[in-house]
Amino acid sequence: MRVAPRITLSEDERVHLTSWARGRFTPPRVVLRSRIVLRAAEGATNKTIAEELPTESNTCALWRRRFLAGRLQALMSDAPRAVGPLSVPDVTIRAIVHDTLHSKPPDATHSIAAISGCLT
Repeated sequence: MRVAPRITLSEDERVHLTSWARGRFTPPRVVLRSRIVLRAAEGATNKTIAEELPTESNTCALWRRRFLAGRLQALMSDAPRAVGPLSVPDVTIRAIVHDTLHSKPPDATHSIAAISGCLT
């Protein structure tokens, strides 16, 4: 059985977390994270915390680890997310830009030269 890492809070951290957990103007995600860490510091398991709060045990484990790695600052921001591949290939984008700048649709009323002159 895996045991979650123990969290020990300084008095200053406890004050901040309690304030954030009760804050009316604190973002909801920070409220949840603060409550998770406070309960973890009291010795509650991730499963117990998840049952008490509207979350999952893996979320509790995640914020427990992030708090241990970055303390209070870690609770304030989300980790960067990976950006997926472009849905349109570079070749297609270049072709669209080229066609837009160098050709005139059959029913166009203005030439590219006239439009370019307006933009400069």
